[in-house]
Amino acid sequence: MGPADAALVAGGGLLAGAVNAIAGGGTLIAFPALLATGMPALTANITSSVGLVTGYAGGALGYRRELRGQTDRLKALAPPAMLGGLIGAIVLLLTPSDGFKSAVPFLVLAACLLLAVQSRLAAVVARRRAATVAAAVATAARPT
Repeated sequence: MGPADAALVAGGGLLAGAVNAIAGGGTLIAFPALLATGMPALTANITSSVGLVTGYAGGALGYRRELRGQTDRLKALAPPAMLGGLIGAIVLLLTPSDGFKSAVPFLVLAACLLLAVQSRLAAVVARRRAATVAAAVATAARPT
């Protein structure tokens, strides 16, 4: 890796960490930067994921006040997140690198689309929650 590649990876890593701390999606910066250096797709994916762990930890530390009171949500979401990560890692390691390389553009596109519609999905979830709460309140208020 030459100086230009090192600068690209360092800059991409710093930018990806900042993006993750603010909104998430930093992998969409770090991963292509690693690919641009000629790194194989599987190695770039793993390197990006491992490299951004400290950014996730720093973001959580920086937002610790905002995260207070989220223990129940963490307990509910941690097991499926860990299971999904484990399954994803196993699939990644068992997938031939050519197959992964072919799937990468579609995976990146799907991630970009999900980021693009994130606020709309959040609004749909909020409306559903509000409707559920309203229905529960109405049911509880009905005389028996």
